[in-house]
Amino acid sequence: MAIRRKKKVVSKKSAGVKKKVTRKKGTEARTPSWMGVGAETAREEIKRQEREYEERSQKYYREFFLVNDGDVGVIAFLHEEPITYYVHRVKVNGKWKMVTCKGEANGCLHCAAGLKASFRAAWNVIDRRTYTDRNGKKHRNTVKVYSVGTLAFPKIDKIAQKYGLLNVDVEITRHGKGTKTEYSYLPEGGRRKLSQKERLVEQYDLATVLAPPSDDEARAMLNMSRVDDGDDSFGYDDD
Repeated sequence: MAIRRKKKVVSKKSAGVKKKVTRKKGTEARTPSWMGVGAETAREEIKRQEREYEERSQKYYREFFLVNDGDVGVIAFLHEEPITYYVHRVKVNGKWKMVTCKGEANGCLHCAAGLKASFRAAWNVIDRRTYTDRNGKKHRNTVKVYSVGTLAFPKIDKIAQKYGLLNVDVEITRHGKGTKTEYSYLPEGGRRKLSQKERLVEQYDLATVLAPPSDDEARAMLNMSRVDDGDDSFGYDDD
């Protein structure tokens, strides 16, 4: 006896229409790792960039230096006692930089990489020279940071012991170039004292502007750097 099969009846409404897919709970589409969602993520990114800019701004400072053989500059020291620290000399993106060492015992990555650290002493000073900025405006008596090494420090210390650094302007002359550079220091115009206005001028927080880089910054520099090899093109002098 033949078995009769029932025909499947398809309604006109459902014919040719795809069924709605219902996802089970917990199987929703995930946001890709590279993408953020919502205005709040944009607000957070703006705040992060503002914090980063503020941190960079706090570390920005003008440095006193003489570029060429025979250059002369006059400075006034804004405090007697320097801060002392150690630096590594590294080349980053083709330019030499002094990077403050936080100490091998404190996990300095430059020390771990075998880079030599050298001694520095630094002061806030007033640069008596006049210079013109990009907008054509002239500036004089600009506060800057002056940093020296073991060759120059005894010369400054001799002036400090004889006159007191706050009592005399100092004329500095550069002799030579590269690693063969030396500097001479001459008290200018006899004894003098900073004016009251100069004593109250805003100075750099040396502990902030000369602070060591973060570990992330140090790693980035190490990836782009090389140790000082004695090349005369080295941007800083062993002063």
